[in-house]
Amino acid sequence: MSAKLSTFALVAMVISPTVGWAIPGQSTTATGDAFVSTCVGNGFGGIGQFGNAIGNGTSTASGAAPSAQALNCVTGTSAAAGTQVTTGTQVGGGTYFGRPYANSATATAAPGVIKLQSDNAGSSGDQFSGAGAQGGWNETFTPVGGVVGTAGMAIIPIHVSGTMTASGLGASAQMEVGVFKNHNLVQPYGNAQNAAAYGKFQALNTAFNSTLNQNSIAVGSVLFGWDYEMKPYGAVNYGAGDSLTVSSLNIDEIVSFAIPVVWGTPFVLGTFAAVSTGEAASGGQLVMNTSTAQFGNTIYWAGGAYGLAADGTGAPISGFSLIAASGLDYSESFVPEPATLSLLGGALAVLGLARRRRATGR
Repeated sequence: MSAKLSTFALVAMVISPTVGWAIPGQSTTATGDAFVSTCVGNGFGGIGQFGNAIGNGTSTASGAAPSAQALNCVTGTSAAAGTQVTTGTQVGGGTYFGRPYANSATATAAPGVIKLQSDNAGSSGDQFSGAGAQGGWNETFTPVGGVVGTAGMAIIPIHVSGTMTASGLGASAQMEVGVFKNHNLVQPYGNAQNAAAYGKFQALNTAFNSTLNQNSIAVGSVLFGWDYEMKPYGAVNYGAGDSLTVSSLNIDEIVSFAIPVVWGTPFVLGTFAAVSTGEAASGGQLVMNTSTAQFGNTIYWAGGAYGLAADGTGAPISGFSLIAASGLDYSESFVPEPATLSLLGGALAVLGLARRRRATGR
């Protein structure tokens, strides 16, 4: 395999608002590059499709009326292949008819690693104050191990580690992680190979369990009805019965995605995640609420990918590997190192990030 890049250089961030119809995100991020997006403020509409710029990456200014929406949204992509990009910490806050709210969000990503954080404090009488962050990376892989030109399946493990809390009526914290193949959602349609991959995804991951859904917590659900490979998590307080409770969720697990492949044929894999915090509902009850989603410890390539037959059965394929066009070594886990925020040339700079190497002597 090609030589791997062991450290990510400190580089200046490239941030720009959305222009016209183009939505920055997984479909416009070059292979070997990362993408981030954050949005904070009032009138928050949620994160939308993971992998796309939140709020189309466009900020909206507040008007004279207390009910006017005010959002601060930014997006960014890696300044150079294999490097890290961050939005820095975006901070929002203000009042809605005299009701204060405050929120913040940070998104950082590099090939192999995503770090996301958002939080919100307000009341159920606010006009949907909230914050969201998302990020991810694209990589072109050539799968090897099977007979060239025949169908197979690649199992991609992603480590998800973080915490979520929702306290007070209307508080909501949500997170989702998913994948794209050749810039499309991985769905069970079109042929038997796609259906088998989706079935394997279901089998490898924990589905929604209503007996664990205490205090309106969505505990690591796989929403099969959505028909694409994505795993969501949430901590939400919807009703009066939950107004004094604290819903919390600690996550530390592997999410395994099943990708239909053709041996020897390159494909683009996009790995993206998103978090949002804010209000699940808005109304007249002025109950204070807070919500947090902390995934700085983080979402990352876990290593240990393996290949299977096209129908997902049988033993792992001997000699399987994913050869990355970027030269990064995806046979190993991309365990993130502690990072330090720095400024470069008066602009926001990205966090330094190093990958641990195994003791291989390389």
